[in-house]
Amino acid sequence: MSRLLSRMLHSEQAGLLLALILLCVGISLLTPVFFTAVNIKNVLRDASLVAIAGIGMVMIILLGEIDLSVGSTQAVAGIIAVAVLNQFESVTLALVAALAVGAFIGLCNGLLVTKAGINSLIATLGMMAILRGAAMVSTQAVSIQGKVEGFIEVGTGHLGPIPIPVLVTFVLLGLFYYVLHHTILGRYIYAIGGNIQAARLAGLAGDRTRVLVFVLGGVLAALSAFI
Repeated sequence: MSRLLSRMLHSEQAGLLLALILLCVGISLLTPVFFTAVNIKNVLRDASLVAIAGIGMVMIILLGEIDLSVGSTQAVAGIIAVAVLNQFESVTLALVAALAVGAFIGLCNGLLVTKAGINSLIATLGMMAILRGAAMVSTQAVSIQGKVEGFIEVGTGHLGPIPIPVLVTFVLLGLFYYVLHHTILGRYIYAIGGNIQAARLAGLAGDRTRVLVFVLGGVLAALSAFI
């Protein structure tokens, strides 16, 4: 236990945690509303949207790749979700459409990297430009909104005292931890990210794993946009 505590105190994460604590203490001294329940819920709700997309990004980075199109994926998935929602008045169908768009974009990124042999930085940078242009043209740079009652509850509603986005984030974090540390996919991700050539020589399905992780990254980006 003492060795674990010592490792935690001397890690980079400990420094970041200390900086975060000092920042929170400093802000709380400047304004009395910082440590109120309402503000904490708002901060957690906003942070959860970044965290959901960040889970997919972490998996991609562990592979030794990068995805610069996450923000543009969120934009396009959000536009598709609202369009489907207003057309069919179904929150479920809008969610399915958004996730399908995210999965398709992730699949395209994965195939560009694995089959076309394009560096992920270049491939996703190009995808970002394409998606950003598509979002601007399709909306004519005008904000669009869902017109179905209940849609806003997805992002602002609560399950008991816990905001729905925060609950979704913690569930996904638990699944993310389990996948990385207790499944074959997690071991493949670490192996490929550590040395892809050695992973290939060991018979691991490197290309299939990389495509799958890019798809998961796209799905999680779309989910955060929908919420």
